[in-house]
Amino acid sequence: DNTTATGRRLLAEENSTTDDDNNSTSDDNSTDDNSTDAGDNETSSGNTNRGDGPCSATACQCIMDPRVSSDDETLRVEFFLDGVSVTCRNANAMSGECAVWARASVTPRISMLSPSTVSAGDSLTIWSDGEEFADGGEKPVVSIGEDECRVSRHNASQITCDVTQGEGGHSRVWVRFLDGYAAGGECCSRVLRPVEVVSVAPTSGSKFGGQRVTITGSGFSRVASQNRVTIGGRVARVESA
Repeated sequence: DNTTATGRRLLAEENSTTDDDNNSTSDDNSTDDNSTDAGDNETSSGNTNRGDGPCSATACQCIMDPRVSSDDETLRVEFFLDGVSVTCRNANAMSGECAVWARASVTPRISMLSPSTVSAGDSLTIWSDGEEFADGGEKPVVSIGEDECRVSRHNASQITCDVTQGEGGHSRVWVRFLDGYAAGGECCSRVLRPVEVVSVAPTSGSKFGGQRVTITGSGFSRVASQNRVTIGGRVARVESA
């Protein structure tokens, strides 16, 4: 009888311990779920209230792509939301549509670039005839091709910028003000960025080929397929640039 009673007591204690563990696990799960839900809701609310770029519900800013034109033009402005064209309510009286008038009278002109060949670390100076760069005194944005040229000094007739790394070849120089890009003729719109190979590594490998070779230098294209390499007269597959 004592043995039976002792067995019943031990079984009851085990069941009580198991129930406590289950309750504790249930409480932990409940706490974690509630905490996760609250966190998710808070994050979602934060994303909803945070703006994304220069557009709001009532205004959207954009920058026109660079273009080359010698004539005054009326450029139609179209707005699309999720691929659907939106009608312009306040049309321009001259064109009958929402438009931007591209005018030579508000286009600064570049008269000279120096030097005509530049590499990373060089300074490029851009001149205008007269004071055509006097666009409200704001700092212009200069690029060589698609690469920034960091403006260090500027006034109404001259801009100096520091050349950064970029793709080699003849590249157009773009100078942008609030009213848009400056114009430059064939004499003063492009500079040459030389392509240079500085080193090759490793300098030894299997006589059957197959090793990865790294070529360092400047002016390479960012698009791997536009760079061509031969080793021992055979074309090597360019993996990255």
